[in-house]
Amino acid sequence: MALTIILDIILAILIILLVVMLWLASYINRNNRFMVPKEEKYGVDIGLKALIIYQPSKHNTTYNMVMAAVDVFVKNGYEVTVNYPNKGVTYNMSDYDIILFGSPVYCGAVSKSLLFYLEHCIFAKNKIGIFLTGTSEASIADFEEIDKRIDNEKADVRKIKLGKGEEENMRKFVSEIIG
Repeated sequence: MALTIILDIILAILIILLVVMLWLASYINRNNRFMVPKEEKYGVDIGLKALIIYQPSKHNTTYNMVMAAVDVFVKNGYEVTVNYPNKGVTYNMSDYDIILFGSPVYCGAVSKSLLFYLEHCIFAKNKIGIFLTGTSEASIADFEEIDKRIDNEKADVRKIKLGKGEEENMRKFVSEIIG
């Protein structure tokens, strides 16, 4: 009798652990897969250009930050190009005055597809903003993998970690980059 209860408890714990592992795996998988490119343009081309490359998050936090950034850029006269990081997506970075890269952070990791994309970018004297979204406080480790892929001597790089509902902080961040 006691052995059956113990085995039932162990089985229940194993089932709970399996469900938690599958749930975490779904987040990690979404963060690391290449999305189908979906280029969108906002604003009018009057000479000022911004590029935003971002990996979407499961609950749209990263997308909401992108739209807050787009709002600031358009209000300041920029034409904005937005897309996902993908092997087939290439842009001449020297065509853009400001470039933003964004990724959610799941289980302490930045999107592998964004990191892959950054490895293939050649930067000019760009202003670059890196924004990460997630529930944890920002740490240096969150940005380390990105820092390895951007030549900080060629670019003016700024960074921010944002959580859900912090669109106003994103607007301030973009406004500071614009100057």
